[in-house]
Amino acid sequence: ADGVTGAAGTLLFTGRGAQTFQPGQGDAPADVVPIDYLVRIIIGCAAYMKPPGTNFALPYADVPDPNSASTSIPTTPGSNSPRTSTGSEEYMNGNPKKPKLPPFPVIYQTTAAAMKPPKWRHAYDVIRNYWVRTTKVDIPTSEEYFVSSKAMFKARFFMKYQLPQSIASVAHAVVGGEGLGKNVQKMSKMVELASKISEAYEPFLRHTWIFVDDSTQDLRAKLSCDTEFDLSVVDDIFWEKYYADFNYGVHYYVSQEPGVRTISVPFGWDCALYTRSRAASNLIIDKQIQSIVYSNDDINRRSDRMVEQLVEALGNPGAQDKRKEDEWLTDMDASLDDWEHDDNQLIKGEQLGKWRLKIGDNDEAVKVVVLNDKRVGAAIKQ
Repeated sequence: ADGVTGAAGTLLFTGRGAQTFQPGQGDAPADVVPIDYLVRIIIGCAAYMKPPGTNFALPYADVPDPNSASTSIPTTPGSNSPRTSTGSEEYMNGNPKKPKLPPFPVIYQTTAAAMKPPKWRHAYDVIRNYWVRTTKVDIPTSEEYFVSSKAMFKARFFMKYQLPQSIASVAHAVVGGEGLGKNVQKMSKMVELASKISEAYEPFLRHTWIFVDDSTQDLRAKLSCDTEFDLSVVDDIFWEKYYADFNYGVHYYVSQEPGVRTISVPFGWDCALYTRSRAASNLIIDKQIQSIVYSNDDINRRSDRMVEQLVEALGNPGAQDKRKEDEWLTDMDASLDDWEHDDNQLIKGEQLGKWRLKIGDNDEAVKVVVLNDKRVGAAIKQ
């Protein structure tokens, strides 16, 4: 049950179709703190913590004086976090007050505000993209999920998509509905716990909060000279890859489904099927070709079958299965035929729109030349 606490549970149940966000939260910042950042703070504060001595103040919240504007907490320009005075004295009405005592115990507020986190609608797009690509779940897009009208949200959400609405149905969805057996009670308790946790931190999603993180910023300055614990390493975090890897980890370690593979690629790499460079070409997967022979379901099953066989071949290079090889080549030939005869105006005239501009007698020869190109073999080996 520990694996579905916090953001991990939110990602898991969102990917399985459970409602974890409210329709009006789309433009709120996704203040999810990376675990690397949090661990460095935990270890760092223990390393730099010192006994407070006899003079210290308990960390009560400051109560502003309604008769004085100078007691309000100022905000540093360019920062989302309010800063309290760091001097040795506080001032009120121009007169010095008693010296400010160091607080103890020290409270370290952690927030992703300085890391430029994405909005929840953008994070949701990555979450949805992962689960749609790795499972058969069909969940709403961010445009359908985050709407201004709650009534419209309910109508779109439960009429168009068959989503789990009870603890038992969510428990089945979490493990794919297969092999649940005696674990149904355990899974139900796990889902119920995650539901209570989600309810507990719902106010943090419903409102935009500003955290007083002076202690964390002081610790950040102390750790800046240590490369092992420097907190600035997360300042330029690539959130899209972070959420993709986060979902993969939850899918693999919490849901524990077999055959789970990550969809993100290392820095400097790209994937031909799911490239980030959208201006380079029309993608076969995203820009579905129009077949004159096969239905869209047939094309999707064919693509899934080809990818599964290719992954299996890469995982076991020494295995040889003549039947599967023939099946893959047949699927490849059918895909080339569909691509060659596609008259869809959306891709007509583009660089990858057709094998040939004119259909002639030597079409088969053209496909043979393409398949025999050494770059095709190099791409498959890669």
